[in-house]
Amino acid sequence: MPGAGKTTVGAALAQLMQWGFVDIDDVVAAEIGDVPTFIESKGIDAFREHEAKAIERVTDALRAGNAPDSVLAVGGGAVLSMPNRNRLADTGQVVWLRSSLATLLDHVGTGDGRPLLAGDAETAMKALLEDRTQVYAGAATKVVDVDGLDPNEIAVEVVKALSS
Repeated sequence: MPGAGKTTVGAALAQLMQWGFVDIDDVVAAEIGDVPTFIESKGIDAFREHEAKAIERVTDALRAGNAPDSVLAVGGGAVLSMPNRNRLADTGQVVWLRSSLATLLDHVGTGDGRPLLAGDAETAMKALLEDRTQVYAGAATKVVDVDGLDPNEIAVEVVKALSS
C-alpha cells in the first residue's frame, strides 16, 4: 500500500542483509521521468506496463545470476497483475508490509505527489485498502505487521519472518 514503507524498509532490509536494493519505481522513473507526472499525463495503465517490464528485467537478471541477491521494492499496485505476482514469487519471497489505515494515512499525509490518492486521500486510501487486501494476502509468502514500528524494526521483523 502507499505509505507502508516499502522503499524505506526495503533499503533498511537490504543493508541489514548486506544485499543489493532495487526500487522498481526508480527503475521505471529512469525510463519515463517523474512517476506522478507520467501517471497524471499518460494514465495508470501506461505506468503499469512500464512497471511490468521493469519487474521482468530485474527478476530475469536475478534468476540468471546476473545481479547480486537483492531486496526489491515494488509499488503497491504491482501485485494486482498475475504475471507480476508469478514472476515475483518465482524469484523469491514476497513480503506484505501490512499496515492499518491510520498508519498509512499518517505516512502519506494529504497524498500530495501520489496520483492514486488525489483529492480525498483518506477516502482513496480506504478504497485501495479494501480493494487490495485480498490480493496482498494471496500474493504474500510472508506478512509483517508494521504499525508502531520504525523502518529498522520492521526490517528485523522481516528477517525473522523470512527465517521462519
